[in-house]
Amino acid sequence: MAGKKYAKQVVQDLWEKSINPDIVEPIIHFDGERHGGGLNFMLSRTLVAKPFSMIKAPHKHDFDQIIFFLGSNPQKDHEFDAEIEFFLGDEQEKYVITSPTAIYIPKGLTHGPLHYKRIGKTVEFVDVCLTPKYVRKPQT
Repeated sequence: MAGKKYAKQVVQDLWEKSINPDIVEPIIHFDGERHGGGLNFMLSRTLVAKPFSMIKAPHKHDFDQIIFFLGSNPQKDHEFDAEIEFFLGDEQEKYVITSPTAIYIPKGLTHGPLHYKRIGKTVEFVDVCLTPKYVRKPQT
């Protein structure tokens, strides 16, 4: 597409290695800083097929975030066969996810850990951040 007027608006190669060392399969990642000219938006899509701890320690961000836990069958995306533990707030309020779920995390809200306890069918994890670049701050 080189030489086309709007070529920089079209990003085709979004597969990359996850920043999480436990995720070995490539993920889809759009980074507003690299791909969107500083756009205040970031999206990552990860398929989770086995139990593990995605986030091991509580942390927070200086941006709003929405995370989605979805079924991975596009013909039956309401199907969900997993158990996931997710914690919110400084007091570590625990949520057990057993159906398709979206969680809004306003900037400054402590969240994590995130444990995939049981995976019966692959889970699609989608992370949307309103920032050009992902930065994690440890809980203080």
